[in-house]
Amino acid sequence: MPTTRATLLSLSEDALRRALAHVPLQHHGALAQTCKRLRAVKQATRFRRERANSGCEESVLIVTGGSDARDDTWNEHTFVLQADGTWRARLAQNPNPLLKMPRAA
Repeated sequence: MPTTRATLLSLSEDALRRALAHVPLQHHGALAQTCKRLRAVKQATRFRRERANSGCEESVLIVTGGSDARDDTWNEHTFVLQADGTWRARLAQNPNPLLKMPRAA
């Protein structure tokens, strides 16, 4: 008897959405770059609802900005508290046009 191999892309939309809902948030960028179908599923409102309803939705905390008390300048830094509890620095990811303005005295 020949064996039948099912691939992820052979799943129905509902089954694919349920399966992808369990992919950790840190891998969503790679997921979206895989192919058009996975990107479309990932970007759909129904996917976000599926993640929330399945209990697989993670939260992150983003802290941005800051001043350097040593020379009274503003530094643009972004720090992300990831769902796994680790911090990651993302330098100059959020350029702020207000940084070019002089500081109020």
